[in-house]
Amino acid sequence: MPGRFRPEWMIAVLGVVLWGCGGSGERVAGGNVGTEAGNAVSARLVGLAGKPAAGARVVVRPVGAIDSTGRATWVRAVADSQGVARFRIDPDQAWSLEAAWGAEGIRMELPPASAGEFADTLQKLSRLEGVLLGVDSGAVVVLPGLARSVVVGSGGAFRFDSLPQGGRTEVRQLGGSSWVLDQPLPAAVVLASPTEQPRLAWWAASSGAAPLVGTGIVFDSLVRTGADPVEGPFHEAELGGSLARLEAAAMGNAGAFSLSMRLRLTSPAIGSIWLLDLTDPAFAPGLRMGVGGGKIRIQMQGLDTSMSVPTPQGWETWVVGFDGNRLVVWTGGQERLRLDAPPLVDRAPWTRRVLGAGGGMQASSVLVWDRMVDGAAVSARPPVRGF
Repeated sequence: MPGRFRPEWMIAVLGVVLWGCGGSGERVAGGNVGTEAGNAVSARLVGLAGKPAAGARVVVRPVGAIDSTGRATWVRAVADSQGVARFRIDPDQAWSLEAAWGAEGIRMELPPASAGEFADTLQKLSRLEGVLLGVDSGAVVVLPGLARSVVVGSGGAFRFDSLPQGGRTEVRQLGGSSWVLDQPLPAAVVLASPTEQPRLAWWAASSGAAPLVGTGIVFDSLVRTGADPVEGPFHEAELGGSLARLEAAAMGNAGAFSLSMRLRLTSPAIGSIWLLDLTDPAFAPGLRMGVGGGKIRIQMQGLDTSMSVPTPQGWETWVVGFDGNRLVVWTGGQERLRLDAPPLVDRAPWTRRVLGAGGGMQASSVLVWDRMVDGAAVSARPPVRGF
């Protein structure tokens, strides 16, 4: 996808946006280099089918542009029959380039002093929707460089349509935190300020289900924090301790649910580290799931069973899902366990909702859904940013 700067050819990640500009005073370039002062730049754009993106619209904005108030400084161009758009830009500042051609687009930031020709293949446009944990409706979320903004809805929900892939996509709450999303852009994202948990984690399950807002994850006071070169930040529960508590509202009291944890066992030979310990006041198991020692152990009302499963030797994603009838456990993109679980329908008596009881584990992310998700897709996804 994106290439790299070269003396003659540099790859441009450009994308889709609002093209209307009547009477705005923007500098416009057609197929020819303008006569204004500045560095001459051209973008050679090719569609997904391999044909020149003739007529593709290009807009170039300052990288910090969050709305249209500075649109007089924007530069626009239209690609010629060979898919080449030419324009000039101020060499003293950084720019964000976007191109749109039907349902395809691409984007890239250009540092100061950029000049010459860029080339890349357009990609399908993306949609980004998610939630900001702990943010009230009415807050404003912006995408710097794309000059887009939306007002946060109920429960912190927000959505951007027709986004270009590539480049550095930053999500920023006006007057609040900001986050940089990896490429390709996820379909669903959960974001929270650095003082909340989880800090940043996402999956895009093939079911399209987004994680529940306000998961209510409260970490044990003795839990240690650390950082892994690949996983990023994590929380660690030592043997004898526990990782975190799920507030009652996190999993609801009835119906389907799913819980996903990216974890590593620090004592994999020890059996029945309680990944989940969900019980009533008398410690009658609502659902207890032990891992380690080469087994998964499941305890529910009237059931205590275990089965052999490879003990994770490194970081692995575990997904536990309940569809209102059956309990299913996935790891590494594979279904490990499936059984009928009628006792899980009514969860109101579950007063103890503990993750990692007994310790001996690290977790880099925890997500809760108020529905059943495609656990195979979720557990097979690459590592995500942690807490």
